[in-house]
Formats: sequence, structure tokens, C-alpha cells
Amino acid sequence: MEQHSVCRYDFLELFNGPYASSPSIGKFCGSTPPIGFQSQSNSIRIVFYTDSSCGGLYHSRTGSLTTPNYPSSYPHNTECTWDINVDLGFTVTLTFNPPFDMEHQGTCDFDYVEASNDPGNGTLAPLGRWCGNILPPPQMSTSNRLVVGFRSDPSTNGNGFSASWSSNCGGILTSANSILVSPGYPGLYENNMRCNYTLDMDPQHYTVVYFDSNNFDIEAGGGCRYDFVAIYEGNSSDGRLLGKFCGSTAPQPISGLGPLFVQFWTDGSVLRRGFRAHYRFYHLELEAHSSCQYDYVDFYDGPSLSSPLIGRYCGDVIPVEQIRTSSNSMTINFITDASLTMKGFSGTYRTSYGPQHGCGGILNATSGEFHSIDATNSGQYENGLDCRWVIMGADNKVIRLNIEPGFWLEPHLTCRFDFLKIYDGMTMDDPLVGTYCGTEFPAEVISTSNVMLVQFYTDFSVVGPGFNATYTQQDALCGGAFSSSSTPARITSPGYPNAFRQDVRCRWTVDAPSDTDHVTITVANLNLMATNTCMAEYLELRDYPLGVRGRVVHFCGSTTPPVFESYGRTMQINYAITSSSRSCNRTYSGTSGQIFSPGWPGAYPQNVNCRFNLQTPPGTTISLYFNSFKVEQHTSCNFDYLEITVACLLKILNRTSPGVTQIRKLCGWVLPEPVFAATNNLVFNFVTDSSVTHPGYDITYTASTQGLGCGGTFTGINGSLTSPGYPGNYTQASTCTWSIQVPNRRVVTLTFTDMRMFDPVNCATDYVIVYDQENQFGRFCGDEVPAALTTRKPTLKVELKEQKKKYTCVILVIFLHFL
Repeated sequence: MEQHSVCRYDFLELFNGPYASSPSIGKFCGSTPPIGFQSQSNSIRIVFYTDSSCGGLYHSRTGSLTTPNYPSSYPHNTECTWDINVDLGFTVTLTFNPPFDMEHQGTCDFDYVEASNDPGNGTLAPLGRWCGNILPPPQMSTSNRLVVGFRSDPSTNGNGFSASWSSNCGGILTSANSILVSPGYPGLYENNMRCNYTLDMDPQHYTVVYFDSNNFDIEAGGGCRYDFVAIYEGNSSDGRLLGKFCGSTAPQPISGLGPLFVQFWTDGSVLRRGFRAHYRFYHLELEAHSSCQYDYVDFYDGPSLSSPLIGRYCGDVIPVEQIRTSSNSMTINFITDASLTMKGFSGTYRTSYGPQHGCGGILNATSGEFHSIDATNSGQYENGLDCRWVIMGADNKVIRLNIEPGFWLEPHLTCRFDFLKIYDGMTMDDPLVGTYCGTEFPAEVISTSNVMLVQFYTDFSVVGPGFNATYTQQDALCGGAFSSSSTPARITSPGYPNAFRQDVRCRWTVDAPSDTDHVTITVANLNLMATNTCMAEYLELRDYPLGVRGRVVHFCGSTTPPVFESYGRTMQINYAITSSSRSCNRTYSGTSGQIFSPGWPGAYPQNVNCRFNLQTPPGTTISLYFNSFKVEQHTSCNFDYLEITVACLLKILNRTSPGVTQIRKLCGWVLPEPVFAATNNLVFNFVTDSSVTHPGYDITYTASTQGLGCGGTFTGINGSLTSPGYPGNYTQASTCTWSIQVPNRRVVTLTFTDMRMFDPVNCATDYVIVYDQENQFGRFCGDEVPAALTTRKPTLKVELKEQKKKYTCVILVIFLHFL
């Protein structure tokens, strides 16, 4: 090799270990071979380097490259390729250093530098090509390889460029089928690593991660508190945790709809080999039909086509809920006709505990118990459970459920990870009694019919003692299930025609003979307690399931209501007497939601004094948008009013005590302007007197980390949003993104009611973009209000881009969802 006293030009370098950061044994050049040596591990890294005029293969985690003769003019007719390959599990970031000087040409066909990414399959995908004098932006690979190419032609030249690269773990992975490994695999991973990977895919496609059972070795510890790999739904750790793993046993395949976020974190102690995983994106694309008559796939709950049908699917809408069996067998039947063909479908499956293990099932004894699943007798419930017990009593019975002391599920403010849910009915479409986790549980729950549903769900992380529940049946004072016919049937309240002097809740479910039939209810006599809200004693007629077109109507007093005809084949009749008013004091939380006045959309009650809190995640700001507001009018709001305050701490005489700062005191029928609060905690007081009542208020709230009044997420069925500071001018350049998600299989209609934007000519700098998962509906600016927009999907995004300062920027948007 070329001789030099310190081997600066051409050399062979040996490392005592597998990494570029491993101890260097020495650099060798000239003609004298190095003496033999023995490594202290099972790995040696060998690097051969030459000072070629340009280009080469590089393996170091950091380095630099330049055009020949830099910073002087580069030669004509030159081609150089730098192939940068770092350790598996890392990505490469390339940064260009000023000055940048190459022959300028519009499409950079003469002299140029080009960066290409290897997505992990050995091919190269161009990231960009640059020339002229504008410094290129940093470029990042999605795998451990980045290739940089330089070319000059026979004519004009420049002084060239210099660039440096660095490597980090993590990155955004977009390949539909690829490998994910821990940094340094198959060698030991390093200490104190924080690696975040996003498996970026269409929200309508499932992403599945398969861990290699022969290559999973991560330091173990209770709750995986030392080293771990964790997987979340979505593109950040704010999504739902699907699992947190360590030890030497590889987890089952992990799947989620849309992108997945993978974290690999290590502490400063024990090192292991890490993991190797394979990920794929799954999809559904079959010929669409309203009842799936042409091409479809059927799933059966059992070993044959005579087993109960779970569901039939076609089109491109993937089921949101996982398809589950009640036993250890599933039959899948794929049918196509003779016409249209498409891509088809792909999916994955995993096993879990079922009813035969005590996880869910139908409980129809007069009394009994059930509990969380502890298959290993460790005293802790299992991960990855979704157990659903349907407790069915005899006719004219109701279910009494008791949770025993010792209840413990993984704590969380909104019970996002592990939880117990209780439904007053047979399905999740029935009223939700409550969601419980931590150590808080209900003392007793009594159903309004002879059926109750209990769901126990756990993720793949923290486990604990769980729960034990007992149930019994007791006589129902009223209610039941009936099949309607052409012969009218009679239903009465308890004790009719006499008044019933105790609290009671009754539910009658009436079902028509076929899907084309309807149920007609005629109320012959009504004599109930009359109140403004019909909440003390009422009769409720309700379509079941409610859906989008169903109706719910309340009646009280003595006026006979009109005839009620169900929308579908089934409806419910509910009757209730409540002796005490329900407290309206509560805490709202989460990143978005809606707040209604008591009794909404009916009139609010008299003599109310409600105090409730809105607490969003730390570090967020709150935006309140008023969809409707009708409260008794007064110039000083002395009668009925809604007061919004900020919770704070007051320091008086060197002592800190709670206090509040008033933001608004509202009344009347004029829709209030939005409230933008630079805090994550608001306090509301709703006060009414003993006179006039009105419908009250409907408020949408959202939390954001993008800035005051800037961006957020909406998950309701209707709402509104505005630009920051509306209706005033917004003077800070920014980008705000609002996401709207309505119930699945619905669409969103977006209506602009006010638009006053800068840049009315070409919408180049200041504009609003509206798009769903597939289409961009348009870019809007100026003062012309756009026409209403309707999506094809249940998801919509509104992005406000503002690059100028001190101008009028106002938008007001209302969104609704329809079937």
C-alpha cells in the first residue's frame, strides 16, 4: 500500500469489535504486514481505505466527502460515487456545507450531485438532484445505505461542494415488505439508545410485524423497564400501545390499522443481541357491492362452512375491529365471479385465550362468578386479552353485578391500556355503564333488562392482580323482550294506573318479524310527572340500534305523544323514575370532545349549579368552539350563565392557595366567539335560576401542541373550527393542521362560513388545504367562501398555511357527518 508515516492516504485499519466505535488495533500501510493478534470477542472489524480521486465505499458512522480539488474548481468529465453503508439498524443523514458551487442548468443535466436511498431491498431510489449555487437540504436514508453521485460534463465547471454524513438509529420506513433489526444486529446493541421507527403506510391498510423467534434477545426486567422494544398504533408514542417486549421469547405478530410506531430503548447496563423482525402491509381490495354479492371473503366461527358466519367483506374498507372466533377454529371462504378482478386481500392471525379458558363466553346460570385470566398462576392477568362475557338472565329478570375488593388494572387517566367495560345490554351498541381501570370500580351495577355485556381488554405491557366479579339475577319490576305481530300487545308502567313511589328503570325491546317490517307504538294514556327536562319521570322511545337515521324521543306530563314508527325492525321502550337529580359535576379529559349543558338538546333544568373541569394532556393549549348557545339573556348575565375560568395558584402573604382567573361569562342567544386558552386546565360554572330555561350549549374542545388555537383533533359527529384568534387577525406565521375523524363508514361534509385570507391571487404563501386519505379537495385563499365539500372517507384534514405576518387571516368551518 502507499507508504506514509502515519498511514494517512491508503491503509488497512483493524478494530477489536464489530463497530466503527470499537477500539482501534491499528492502521497499517506500506509493504510490512501487521503482526498477528487475537480479539477479545467474537468480532473483528476490517476497514480498507484508499485516497482515490473521488468516490468509494464507506462504512464509518461519520465522515465527509468533497468534489476533486475542492474548494478549487472540479475537473471536467468526472464521475464519482460515494456508497455509504453503516451498521444495520442505523440510517444515514447527509448534510451539505456552504459554499455550494456547480454549473447551473434548469434540470441539472450537465453538472450535478445526486443522492439515492436504498429502501432495504438493494435498489436505489433518487432523493434529489442539485446544481447551481443553492445549498441542498439535508437528506436522510430509510435504511443503512445512502449513495451520493457526482457528475461533470466537458464545459463549464464550478468550485464543487463538501458534505458530511452521520448515522443514527430510527427512521421512516415506507417499503411494503422489509426487515427491521436492532442497531448493530447481529452483534450486541449499545447502551443508552433511543431509536424511533415509523412504519409508514396508508391508514386503510393493516401493518403487521413478525419477530424472529430465533433472533430475539433483549435484557429482561419486570415491566421491561430496562431495555425494550415497544409498538404503538399511529406515527408516535401518543397512539395506543400494542405491546412492550423484552427477554428471550419473541412476541406473536403485532398488527394495527395504518402506520405503526416502533421504539427501541436501552439503558446503561446489560447488552444483548437485540432483535430481527419482518414487517408487511396488508390490504383488502375486492370488487365492491352493497351486499357483497360478486367477489367476497367470508369468515366462519368454526371448522366448516356450516359454522356461524362472523362476517362477509368486499370493497376496500378494512374492518376496524379484529375478526375473532369463540373457539380454536376459523374457516375462511374466498369467492369470485366471472367478471372483474382486483388485488384481493392479505392478513395475519394470532391465537389468544377464549371462552374455554375462562376468557369470555355466555353466562346463563342464576348466579356465578368470573375473573381475569391468570393462565400461569402467577397472580397476574395475561397480556393481549379481549374477553367478553354476556350474562343472560331468565325472562322478567335483571342482572346484579358486583366487583369484589382487590380490583387492579393498569392505571391510566382515560383507561387507554387495560380496562373493564360494562354495557347495559347484549352488544357494544347498548349504553355504556362505565370504563374502569386502576383501583376504581363500581360497587354494584344493575341492568335494565335480562342481559349485560362485560368486556375485559389488556394490551401487551403492564400486568397486575386483575379482578373478580360475581353476578346474580333478581326479579324485574318491568321490561322484557317481545316479538311484534299484527295483533297489538299492551305494555304498562309498574303499578298502572296508580303512581309508583320508588326509583325504577324499565326497558322493553320489541322486534318485528323480518328486516322489512317496522314496529309501531301508540301511547294510549300518559300521566307522568311534568318537568322542563323530562328527566324526573319519563317515557323514551328509541330506535335500536340507533345508527345515524334512528330517533330518540322523550315524553312526560299528560299530553299524549304522536304515533312512533321504528326506522328498522327493532326498537326499545324505556321508562324511568329518578328521585334525586344526577350530579352535573365532572371532569372532561382527552385531546378532543364535546361538552353539553344538562338535558341537551332539551331545556336545561332550573336551579342548577354545575362546576366541571376540562383537563387536557400536559404541554397542550385548549381551543373551545361554540356550535350552539342559548342561555337566558341579561346585560350582566345575572340570571343564567356559563362562566369559564383558568385554574391557577395565588400567592398571598408567601402562602400558595388555589385560585381562578375569569376568561368569559356568557349568556344570551348570540353564538360566542371561540376561546383560545394558553393552559391545559379550564374550570366551568353553569348556573341557572328558578325562572326561564333554554336549550343551553354545545361546545367542541380540542387540545393542541401546535400553538394557541392552532390545530387539533376532532372525533365527534359535528363541530366547528376557526383560524387562531378568530375573528381577529392572526399575526404569526405558522402551519396548523386539524384532523376530523367521524364514525367508521360515515363521510364528512365541510362547510366554510367565513373566509378572509391574504394572497388572493395564486394561494402561494397563505392558504387552506382540505384533503382526506385519498384526495386533495383544493387550495383556498382570498375572500371567496368555498363551496361545501363532502369526503368519501370518515377522515378529513384541514391545513392552514400562513407565511406572512400582520395581515387579516380568518376562516370559520363547520363540519357534519352523514351516512
